[in-house]
Amino acid sequence: MTDQQLVEVFYNDSVSGEAVLTFDGHVVERFTTNISESVRVHASQIAVRLKGPGRKGVLEVQLTRRNVRLVALVLWVDEANYAAIQPVLQALAEAGVPQTPWQ
Repeated sequence: MTDQQLVEVFYNDSVSGEAVLTFDGHVVERFTTNISESVRVHASQIAVRLKGPGRKGVLEVQLTRRNVRLVALVLWVDEANYAAIQPVLQALAEAGVPQTPWQ
């Protein structure tokens, strides 16, 4: 994994409300207005899994622990907000984080 510039996006999470998602090349962190604590996970420990969209048009983006079914972080986003988080998902892919469809 290489060092890179901080990628920071603002989006509306369908469950957690207004949120900021960042990736600095090593750590993904989410800050929300509804939860007082941020959630941090190291890129070397996660994979991205996508599910949906469901009947309400919401996609579930899971950052899961690699090789186990533990979910570290879930992002619930509609189509517009899925587009908003693309810079972070792209940076994760470039950093070698596997991205897989829901199984």
